[in-house]
Amino acid sequence: PDSWKCPHSPPDGKAFRPGTRGPTPLAVGTRASLFSAVRSARLLNLAAKALLIAMLLFAVANTDMPRFAGKAMEVRAVLYTLAMLLIPAGWVLRGRARPYPYVADLLFAGPFLVDVAGNVFYLYDSVVWFDDVAHAVTWMLLVLALGALLLRLRLTPWITAALCIGFGSVSHVLWEIGEYLIMISGTTGLQLTYGDTVGDLAASLSGSVIAGLLIGRIATRSSSSWPPSSG
Repeated sequence: PDSWKCPHSPPDGKAFRPGTRGPTPLAVGTRASLFSAVRSARLLNLAAKALLIAMLLFAVANTDMPRFAGKAMEVRAVLYTLAMLLIPAGWVLRGRARPYPYVADLLFAGPFLVDVAGNVFYLYDSVVWFDDVAHAVTWMLLVLALGALLLRLRLTPWITAALCIGFGSVSHVLWEIGEYLIMISGTTGLQLTYGDTVGDLAASLSGSVIAGLLIGRIATRSSSSWPPSSG
């Protein structure tokens, strides 16, 4: 009967048994901080995707502007939009493991935002050093995105760092090969030179190494709190 309940019982009628303890203030605060961080990452992720789509639509609607000449913005719009579906699709195929990788998804959108913004705001052609900085930042964000996913696997820290750096290096070599193939196909707007290619490779490698070492450091600190292996 309700009259038997302790007057200080929780609303569901389940009173604490003797010797048990409720959540500590620290645990409650940690959960609140985690929820706030996830919510912020989700909002930033949505904002980044919305901004990217808006800039792509602007570029596609104004391909006659000189800043977009020879940049194949229609192709970029299709490819970049499909790329934004990679992490959500992978998350679904892997069983929707919680929490959703909002940080990795946000970081993965970063390189595409940098590239499209550089074209929309005419930075590639008006700022001499923007291309080098863009390559470094782009691959730093790309490698950080991969690293954020690899951290969920709890691999050995040095392996995580090596995979990140290797991915960054290989992916940019493939990118440069793709740009070269596009240039020799007759597309205007790409004025690649040997010095430009080497400079881009150096910039992207620098960004990849910095991001890989950072992820390795995070993995090292995180591994100290992992439970000991039973094998």
